[in-house]
Amino acid sequence: MNGITYIEDRYFERFKEDRKYSVKFFAKLLFSEAFSINLKDDSLYVPEDITTSDGGIDGSFENLTDKEVNLIKKGKNYYQIKTGDLQMHTETEIKKFLFKPEFLKSKDLNQELNKDHLNKEIKKCFDNSGTLFIIHYNYENAKHSNEEIRNKMIDKLENLGYSKPRIEIRRKSDLKRVIEKYPALAFDLMEINQPFLLMIIGVKNLDL
Repeated sequence: MNGITYIEDRYFERFKEDRKYSVKFFAKLLFSEAFSINLKDDSLYVPEDITTSDGGIDGSFENLTDKEVNLIKKGKNYYQIKTGDLQMHTETEIKKFLFKPEFLKSKDLNQELNKDHLNKEIKKCFDNSGTLFIIHYNYENAKHSNEEIRNKMIDKLENLGYSKPRIEIRRKSDLKRVIEKYPALAFDLMEINQPFLLMIIGVKNLDL
């Protein structure tokens, strides 16, 4: 039997339809994750301006403690948020995650890759020994595991000279499990009358 915060797949269409909402929602989700292990959110950065070029990164968070939770690892965390129908296991999409658009448009795609071909903020992440999170609200493909996608990315980065680059993949099913831990967020996504239900289960609204 599903719990009161169970989220059906159809609600994830909201992220596809409203990119601004998807970014704002992720900021609240990240805040909730930090709060759950008593981390200060001073360094949490997820800008709502989605029209500005982000260099491959949509948010960041620095964790100076040894505590970890699903969306926050030790050290510097960088987040790339995806909402569409792209199939992130493909070679084309993996290159889009990592490399500059102008390089991918080049006719000479067989030239030798180097770190300068990486998106600016992606390069910054790995230069700083950070963890890159790929957050994809609408990806779900049973034939291609997170580990497979992660290893493809790691192979490319190791070929550029990075030693043991840290990458975390979170697809729809992963994100559902995280969101369902936080009733205020789950209800907001499902557009449920929050105050009444939150009062019943004794949870404070996050003022979304």
